Amino acid sequence: MLTGEVGEKSFKLMTPGGRIVLFGAKNYHDTITTEQVRQLIWQNQTLTGFAFPALDPQKIKESVPELLQLITDRKLSLFARHTYTLDQAQEAFELLQSRKTIGKVFFQFD
Repeated sequence: MLTGEVGEKSFKLMTPGGRIVLFGAKNYHDTITTEQVRQLIWQNQTLTGFAFPALDPQKIKESVPELLQLITDRKLSLFARHTYTLDQAQEAFELLQSRKTIGKVFFQFD
């Protein structure tokens, strides 16, 4: 869950009263360390999970226009470090499988 380099760095960067939102995880069976639990408690921090498929479809429908407007107004930007064409799909999926991506992997259609 929050093990490994990214998880450890995330915990170190979290301020007192801070929050980490976990947007899915391939290895959700991994455990959070005892020291991380202690930090959450004594620093009044929170760890929250988020699963888009579990959201109420009506709430998604209501929020999409506002989300698109934030993107249009450039108040929200999408972060995709890796861009691939369809003929590079195998390479893109191998990168995802390696779990060495930050942000999203984007397929560009011409």
